[in-house]
Amino acid sequence: MQTNAVEDDLPWASRGYLYQEQNLLEKRPVSAQGFSQEFSLLGVTSLHQILMFAGFSQGIAPALEIANSLKNLSEGQHSWFTAGFVLTLGVFTIPSVRLGEVFGHKRILICGCLWYAFWSLLAGFSQTVHNGGYNGATFFCVCRAMQGIGPALSVPNGFSILEAFFPPGQRKDTALSLYSSGAPLGFVIGSVMSSVFAVNFAWEWCFFVLAAVCFSAAGLSVLILPQQDPRKECCINDIWVKLDFTGIILSALGLALFSFAWNQAPAVGWRTPHIYFLLIIGVLLLAAFVYNETVVANPLVPLRVMNSSTNLVLACVAAGWGCFVVWAFYLFQIMEAVRDWDCLVASAAVVPMAVESLAVAFLLAYLTPGIEVYWAFLVSFIGFTSASVLVATAPLDQTYWANIFVSTLLLPLGIVMAGPLATILLRNSLPEDYRRVIGGLVLSVLAYSMSIALGMARTVETQVNEIKLDVLSGYRGAQYCGIGLGGLGTLLASALLFQYSSDRSI
Repeated sequence: MQTNAVEDDLPWASRGYLYQEQNLLEKRPVSAQGFSQEFSLLGVTSLHQILMFAGFSQGIAPALEIANSLKNLSEGQHSWFTAGFVLTLGVFTIPSVRLGEVFGHKRILICGCLWYAFWSLLAGFSQTVHNGGYNGATFFCVCRAMQGIGPALSVPNGFSILEAFFPPGQRKDTALSLYSSGAPLGFVIGSVMSSVFAVNFAWEWCFFVLAAVCFSAAGLSVLILPQQDPRKECCINDIWVKLDFTGIILSALGLALFSFAWNQAPAVGWRTPHIYFLLIIGVLLLAAFVYNETVVANPLVPLRVMNSSTNLVLACVAAGWGCFVVWAFYLFQIMEAVRDWDCLVASAAVVPMAVESLAVAFLLAYLTPGIEVYWAFLVSFIGFTSASVLVATAPLDQTYWANIFVSTLLLPLGIVMAGPLATILLRNSLPEDYRRVIGGLVLSVLAYSMSIALGMARTVETQVNEIKLDVLSGYRGAQYCGIGLGGLGTLLASALLFQYSSDRSI
């Protein structure tokens, strides 16, 4: 993987732009370089990223309060509040990018935002459903899963618009870096907002507020985001071929069944027959999807051109973000269920993440290409792993300002840097015709890995605390599972760095 002298003089985001596919905004208005227009577009696209992680954290911070109010929920099943959301987010992200290419990124983004608002509104009525004598817990879990489809449609298409809008240069570097800081910022905002309502016994209002903000974001997107024509496919006129409809169906069913089996097994036991049945059917459907992607003319995932470097990068993303979701979910479990903090105090404990993320974002903007990118990629996974180690080993009576506080400072290294750097590394490894799917591919792997990792951690928790007498040991066992995932990501990132260094020395 050699770089030329021109590339070596460009910051990392600019270097990525050298490999950008056709400009999605073919007729960019003359005023596109205006600061106000750039700021507005960055703000709107970042808002969708913030809303995605805010919705994600609304199933974590007040999870115990929600579970207690929906009394027909089985023990431990509140993990579905998070797993259902990230499951559908991961399943539908790649198809949404294809929909954006065929019908226009702006149209799909707006549809996703309205979908997100609608199901957030319905989720807020779960308590009413429960009070009416129906199964409010199941209704809420279904709404959470349907919520995840919204950001799956809006976020990757927003990223495509943002990346195509900015020309190469420092402004593009800074814009993409600030966009990446929306992840921890949204997580903190969602945690605090939902906890404020939860401690006042009105948790459902956090979903009503989220619905209102999503409706507003859709309106802002209509007004601010530039219109564009759908991408034209050479020699492909059949809409089903353009969409790779078979691939969409196979991947959606396979991924959904596989993840459902992993997340349901800790509650009903791995020996339950339908768990194995769903797992096997999911694997068979995924095998059929892989075969389909190698033979169709316009695949969703470019398996035929992916190499060891691309596979390593995606494996790193999966391991690192799996580590993150275990850290987040079980940190709140430890703070609320074991340390007996209310969810608002627990949410305040993660506020340093938002401040730290801005500092990391500006650092990321000034990275230069080459070996620094690979080193930064490795550092991001060290951040994931170190944060999990600190939480897993924190004594029960230890002050917040020791392990937990430091872990909130280390974690943004992973959250802010891993995704953008993975996008750049993949862009430099794939042929030009396939680079348009990279943003969606990274987000899909990121989200789906969180769903599987949470099921794995729940399995470890239930096995360690099998007799239900040592809750803390179960939570720590789950955190050690997260450490294993973070350590795997660190090893894979080290292998990627070694591979790059070896190629560079030839």
